[in-house]
Parts: sequence; C-alpha cells; structure tokens
Amino acid sequence: MSFDKEKAFEYMSNIFWGSYIPSLSEFVAIPNTSRLYDPEWNTNGLLEQAARHVEKWIHELGIKGLKT
Repeated sequence: MSFDKEKAFEYMSNIFWGSYIPSLSEFVAIPNTSRLYDPEWNTNGLLEQAARHVEKWIHELGIKGLKT
C-alpha cells in the first residue's frame, strides 16, 4: 500500500475547513477571558463551557481509540 499524498491532503483539508475552522470560530466566541479581564473567570461557567466545546469537537472527529 502506498501513500497517496493527494488523498491525504484532501482528507486533512476537509477536516480543517469543515470541522476545525467552524469549531474554532465557535470557541473564540465564548467570552472566556483570563482572570486579568474577568474577576469571575473561575466561577462564571465560561471556562467549563469552553472545555466542553473542545471535548465535543474531539469526540466528533470519530478517531478510534481517542479519549478525553
């Protein structure tokens, strides 16, 4: 079996533009700022919301054996 560079590029491009960029756009929309800008950063739930978003994206990738 040989490595097909074109198929690999197409696969990664589809993940990047179809999954990564949209998810990243949603992630940065969560106003989860640092403690320097938000005194309630550790109690307002935004940190947990951001973490759940990343976890959901990872699970949606469907990579066999991947755990969070």
